Parts: sequence; C-alpha cells; structure tokens
Amino acid sequence: LTTSQTTLEFRELKQEDRQWAAPLLERSGGNGCEYSFTTLFMWRKFYHNRIALQDGVLYICSGESYLPPVGGDMREGIERLWNHARGEGRPFVLYGADAALAAQIEQWYPGKLSIEPSPGDFDYLYNSGDLAELPGKKYHSKRNHIAAFSRAYAWTYEPLDDGNTEDVIELSREWCRQKGNCEDRGLKSERCAIREALGLRRELGIVGGLIRVDGKAIAFTFGSPINRETFDVHVEK
Repeated sequence: LTTSQTTLEFRELKQEDRQWAAPLLERSGGNGCEYSFTTLFMWRKFYHNRIALQDGVLYICSGESYLPPVGGDMREGIERLWNHARGEGRPFVLYGADAALAAQIEQWYPGKLSIEPSPGDFDYLYNSGDLAELPGKKYHSKRNHIAAFSRAYAWTYEPLDDGNTEDVIELSREWCRQKGNCEDRGLKSERCAIREALGLRRELGIVGGLIRVDGKAIAFTFGSPINRETFDVHVEK
C-alpha cells in the first residue's frame, strides 16, 4: 500500500456533525442504513461508532470495522483505512460494501482480501408504493390482517409530534420490560437510543407516527431519509 500514512483521528459522533456529515452521506449514493447519520448517531455508544474527516472525506469506524469511505477517491480512502488498521495492530475489516464495490476491491487487490456476505447485516428494501397500497396477490394476507385488526379494534393514527413523544417513550419502556425487563444489553441500549433520538427529533430530521387503541398508544415507528430515494426506518414497535 502506497497511500500517505497520515493518521486518521477518529472520535465519537456529535449531534451537530449532522450539518456537514449528512450531505456527504447522501451524495455517496449508499442506500444501507449505515449511510444514515441518524442511525450512526443513535447507535454510536452500542457499536462504538466513530468518525474522522480528512481532506474532505468522511471515514466511519464501527468497533474494529470500517465503512467504505464517503467522498474522494475510493481506492485511496480504502488504503488509508487499511493503513489505519495496520497501525492499530489489527486486521482490516470493511463492511457495508455492495456487490459492485466488492467486485472492484477484488480487482484492485486480487487474493489479498476475503470477501463474503454478512446475512445478519442485510437490510430490507421495500418499494414505498407497495407498502402504501399493498397491491395484488403478494400482499393479500397483509390486507386481510389489517382488515381483521380494524374490525376488532377502534384504532387511530397520529403523526409523531411534541404532544405524543412521551407516550412513545413510555411504550418503548413497556415493550422493553415485556422482553425480559431490559436485561438484554442490546434492548436496553435501544431503549436509551430511542429516548435520545426523540429528544432530538427535529435536529435529526426524524418523522414517524403512532397507533392508539381506545386512546392508548400500542405501536409506533420513526425514521429519517438517507437520500432522495431511500428512507431509513430506525424503529418499529
């Protein structure tokens, strides 16, 4: 590797980083949840997400793995991350590469890296029109499920706002209690992340909604846009 040995100085994300980092992530064209600033921010403590800005390029480190560099020359950025890992005395692990980038990396470094899928990290991609309309036979069972719910319950939907945020936070607490009283570290971290994110709803560009049955909040969801084509659903309960 011949890239400059310039040291990357990673640090934890801050809410105010969204102003400059979110546009870089949007322009990257990445559609995975890792390219959502809000996702990176919400889970920064659990996954130890950190960032570095060098020569206009955004570098993201999650634990001991790296996201493909955002901006600049991809090959140069990968080599800089590779050198950083080597300087830390650990293997170079890149995650979040799509098929095209994986093929390009193999061409650049034939036989030097092991490239393999990580099914546990796969995202689900849905067409928003399909979710809104549930057309055709494919969604027949889901339409029936909704119809049965509507017959059984007097329910209402409302957008997430200042007036119902506390109801959503309380529902997330109750959900966590029912899943083992939040003894699981991941669930406890998620509950804390939900509370923090909703407290910064406007700053993080979050939108969402909740469903009530007989006036009681029983379900909610929220998310934020990654780019003009993709919206990232952060939480559904």
